[in-house]
Amino acid sequence: MNRRIGIFGGSFDPVHIGHLIIASDVFDRLELAAVHFVLAPRPPHKVGLWASDGDRASMLELAISPDSRFVLDLREFDRQGPSWSVDTVESFSAQFPGVELYFVMGEDSLAEFHTWRSPERILSLAHLAVASRPGAHVSSLDLSQFSDTERDRIHLIESPEVDISSTSIRDRIWSGRSVRYLVPEAVAEYITRQTPYERNPQLR
Repeated sequence: MNRRIGIFGGSFDPVHIGHLIIASDVFDRLELAAVHFVLAPRPPHKVGLWASDGDRASMLELAISPDSRFVLDLREFDRQGPSWSVDTVESFSAQFPGVELYFVMGEDSLAEFHTWRSPERILSLAHLAVASRPGAHVSSLDLSQFSDTERDRIHLIESPEVDISSTSIRDRIWSGRSVRYLVPEAVAEYITRQTPYERNPQLR
């Protein structure tokens, strides 16, 4: 039985193909049993969210449901307060004792990891699966914030550099441009049909 699980947290506002490519590459490279997409209701480092919790959850489910490797995980909605990553990792550790956990992030997040709440605790419970630009090597990154033991728990996963962000997708929606091929087809159809990004104009 495979005893490795990936944890991919985010606001996914909206989810896009870049997220799915990273999750797929991490799954294959680390030979995981599954990648859990953990939707954050209250990301501590974001001023506000644009689509509602229900819309973001629906779009994320549409995006990943065709792929049996991916799991929609709404555990963050079961507790109050900000969605701190350390709390997420602790909940996985309690639920899956003896399983190796891999917390998925991008290179940019790794550079700021020391500013997160309880980074040492996160690394004590999980490895870091860092999606890197093609050709990147761990030696080229500044890992001075990490001890030698911690560095052994950091895994660079080379993934195509896709210049897509949720922010750019929302900008395209608001300017009336198509987001087809930037998000899964089912998500593009949902955005057209449900118009989740016209419901909170005060946040723009």
